[in-house]
Amino acid sequence: LKKAEERLREEEDRVERYLNTNTRKGLISKCEHVLIREHAEKMRESFQQLLDYDKDEDLQRMYALLARIPEGLEPLRKKFEEHVKRAGLDAVSKLTQAGDANEPAEVDPKAYVDALLEVHHKNQETVNRSFRGEAGFVASLDKACRDFVNRNSATGSSTTKSPELLAKHADMLLRKTNKMAEEDDLEGA
Repeated sequence: LKKAEERLREEEDRVERYLNTNTRKGLISKCEHVLIREHAEKMRESFQQLLDYDKDEDLQRMYALLARIPEGLEPLRKKFEEHVKRAGLDAVSKLTQAGDANEPAEVDPKAYVDALLEVHHKNQETVNRSFRGEAGFVASLDKACRDFVNRNSATGSSTTKSPELLAKHADMLLRKTNKMAEEDDLEGA
């Protein structure tokens, strides 16, 4: 990734300094084909590892390079969506060690909401930092979150369980007996 980035930068500088500006588009297009398109599959294969180990710098590089070619980002968006969905389902399943898909286990509403928000927040930061808040990755994050919030081991086959847990958590926060001292803490929660 670093070498491809460097070579593209060198060629762009070379065009600016020595060549006619009319040759820029064709030359850069050929360089993108050789340096990016021919290695795109290898880049996509290593994308999951970069996500797993939070390699933001490398994710930024990969995003910048693959954004230069048509349809270069679509496979990454799909893999990112699967990654977020898997992370959300794993976070909820840690809360619900008992129970199966048809009989959900009882879950603490606060822990449930905190687990959902933690997964969303972590991946939202990745979208903003590594993918520059690009709309396609934001849409992938939203779709994945919608999937794991509505269908997970805590909700089972029920379509109302997740909203019930969210409502219980909000109710506990807004009760007068809540021991949160600061209004800012309550507002943040």
